Amino acid sequence: MPRLTLGGGVLGTVAAAALALAACGGTSYSGSAGASGAGAQSSSDTSTPNLSTPTAAPATPPAPAAATVMTASNARLGTIVVDNGGMTLYTLTSNGRAVACTGQCLNFWPPLTVPSGTTPTGGPGTGTLGTTTAANGSRQVTINGLPVHRFSGDSGAGMTNGQGIHSFGGVWQVVKAGASAGAAAGGGNSAPTSSSAYGY
Repeated sequence: MPRLTLGGGVLGTVAAAALALAACGGTSYSGSAGASGAGAQSSSDTSTPNLSTPTAAPATPPAPAAATVMTASNARLGTIVVDNGGMTLYTLTSNGRAVACTGQCLNFWPPLTVPSGTTPTGGPGTGTLGTTTAANGSRQVTINGLPVHRFSGDSGAGMTNGQGIHSFGGVWQVVKAGASAGAAAGGGNSAPTSSSAYGY
């Protein structure tokens, strides 16, 4: 670059250097911006999750449905059959045959039911399970061919206050585990209870 003379001497040299720096300053700034841009580009290249797109949660298998009936140990009657809430199940029979529980009977002895289209399930010792249509139109569970009911006089799980009651045309018996068809009631475990004890 030709040397400019501005008043000569040191002052001229300083002025020339200032002009040279000014001339190169644009390139220097552009380089800085370019470095900045490169940094931004580098940052955008890093892989980051897209928070606006929800990720699918891992599939959780549905919890198995509780068995409709199961067995329970009773100090007086041995192993009996109960519903999945622990309430004792009963059958109403006369001379070994099922007696239909209708009308007022259903208020005191509600049938054990399952939703339409489902099959009752049970563990070992609960007998052969099936369904029938109850007098109120519900899908009632049967054990070894006999419709089963709970008793309104049992206020808690495992109670057997309905055992041996004579009412509604038959005798109510607790369903015993392992009983065969026609003997699901497990009669003979206790003396019949007078129906006047509960009024049912």
